[in-house]
Amino acid sequence: MCTTADRITDQLGKVNWKNVAIGVTAMVVSGVVVAATGGLAAGAVLAALPAMGGLGTAMVSGAVVGAIGGASYGAISSGLSGNSLKQIAKDTITGGLTGAISGGILGGLTYGAGKAIGAVKNLVKGSSSATKPGHITEMATKDLSQNNQLLEDNKAYNSFSELMDADEAARYNKHWDTIKAQEMQKQEITKFENGIKDGVQYTNQQKGNYAEMKMDQYYDSIGFERISQDRVTGLNDAGHQGLDGVYQNKGTNEYIVGEAKYNTSKLSTLKDGTKQMSKKRIGGKRLEEAVGTEKANLIGNNYERNLYNIKKNGSLNFKVLNN
Repeated sequence: MCTTADRITDQLGKVNWKNVAIGVTAMVVSGVVVAATGGLAAGAVLAALPAMGGLGTAMVSGAVVGAIGGASYGAISSGLSGNSLKQIAKDTITGGLTGAISGGILGGLTYGAGKAIGAVKNLVKGSSSATKPGHITEMATKDLSQNNQLLEDNKAYNSFSELMDADEAARYNKHWDTIKAQEMQKQEITKFENGIKDGVQYTNQQKGNYAEMKMDQYYDSIGFERISQDRVTGLNDAGHQGLDGVYQNKGTNEYIVGEAKYNTSKLSTLKDGTKQMSKKRIGGKRLEEAVGTEKANLIGNNYERNLYNIKKNGSLNFKVLNN
């Protein structure tokens, strides 16, 4: 018994307790940093996550955690060693960079190990060995328009949103919802255009939905965000009454009310003579229903009216309405 106690005492005497204290303190500081910033470190890279698969997410998350831990360890270790402020700053930066690299590598290796274990399990079960979206061999050519890829990225996105406070999570969830809607629109647009080439006969409702989705994509490409509700994401979506789309340029606060028409479809006129897309018809109830009372009051009459007419051959007839 005494011999065992002596051996334990001898081993404990060899432990570098200073390094242990630094490591523990660094972990505590890392936790405080993440909590105090509401997950800001994670939020900085979160917007890019939908473009990554599981591997990208694992490497980014590993790099973020590693950078925070490495910087904390470097600062505390250098400070306890009595170094100058300049040296402490240098050690902090070096620790952060080293931690980011190590964390990213470790995250990637962990992801790879998980994929390998999953592959072995599939072989044992006799299931398909087909490459799944996000696999390392597919990262360079993966198609983000696939629903299963969106589901995988959605899981990664949700795991990061847990690190943020409620307001920040709400902003990023809205951003992610927009990305999903845009990808669904792209799939439906491609489906429609391929169908036209193959001679598919579409209903007027499907043609109208196609035109509206094309309009959303167009304004997004020139920096205008859709702020109206009832976004169409499918050819078979039920029709909605009111404005087809209201858009805002976040940089300039310009607003556009757009009406989408397919091929030879024209603007209509009500029995009382009120024309579709006239300010009389847009103002008040329709604008309020599209964007909400508060936003409608903010916009007032400060918007441009656009007619977006997409022809059967794919050409665009775009017109600013002034009457």
